[in-house]
Amino acid sequence: MHLLMLCACQDFSRMPGELGKWSSRFLLFTPLVFPLCEYIKTKMIDRSMLEAMQTLEAAELEASKNEPEMPGQGAGAIGISPEMSSLCAAINYKKDGNDCFYKRRYVEAIDLYSKAIEKCPKEHTEQLAIFYQNRAACHQILQNWTQVKKECAKALEYNHRYAKAYYRRARAYEATSDLEKCLIDITATCLLEDCRNKETIKLRDSGKKKLATADAKRRMDNLGTALPSKRCIPPLRGLLRAHRAFIEERFEDVISACTEEIESATEADSQYKLQALFMRGTLHLLCGSTHESRRDYMAVLANLSAYDNLRIYTQVRCAMYDSTIPYLDIPNA
Repeated sequence: MHLLMLCACQDFSRMPGELGKWSSRFLLFTPLVFPLCEYIKTKMIDRSMLEAMQTLEAAELEASKNEPEMPGQGAGAIGISPEMSSLCAAINYKKDGNDCFYKRRYVEAIDLYSKAIEKCPKEHTEQLAIFYQNRAACHQILQNWTQVKKECAKALEYNHRYAKAYYRRARAYEATSDLEKCLIDITATCLLEDCRNKETIKLRDSGKKKLATADAKRRMDNLGTALPSKRCIPPLRGLLRAHRAFIEERFEDVISACTEEIESATEADSQYKLQALFMRGTLHLLCGSTHESRRDYMAVLANLSAYDNLRIYTQVRCAMYDSTIPYLDIPNA
């Protein structure tokens, strides 16, 4: 091959000008270029393979953190231990249970999760917590709330920081109106999730409101029936105080209470004012103060808005001590 290249170089060297020189140089360096290209190509392929192998190893390492290596896979599959075999079988049952769950075959999923729990070695607490929590999810959809609480309690025995188990049990407590325990579990969920889950925060706020309402209702029921204290009832004023004083025979307070009503009454309370005038006039009459009594009675009779019965009673009282009071016409009397 080199002989042919030399011959070719001699032929090109005979060509006139620069063309012959460049052609001879090209032919001389060609045997060096091809091996160099092959070497660079080989190095690039080796580097790509290395990167791919590193990526694959990283993926396998990440997968090994979550699930153990299955029988028949990997370098150590031939000498797999009985404990690892049981764990792999349990995980297979869990995967089948997940398939049934997504297909809405919840009873079958519960049975498969139960088999996973039976197969799983007790040392693998995190896996057992997942199996119990998955079984609780099936019972939640079937609304078996008592079973949901039991399954979540078992899951928390194996993993006491399992936020999903706390949240699912809180839902069960809410459904059964056990609001205090619901609030405890949902608060634990918020702490474990750093209050980042909106659904969890929403359930916590709703639980607080329901618990406060139920507590207030329970307190009101326990109080029973009782008369309010004097601090809760405002003191009687005006005509009401006059009536109370008259019933209790505290006659010395009647005149002052009627005066309070007469002086504070507005146009809307004109009828109360007329009744206060009539009562004060009656007390003045009983006390022998005929002048004050006549003044109050005349004020009642002069007011055309007074009720007919009140005007009649006023005229009767006036006739008891003074026949000089003129008779006033009463409409529809």
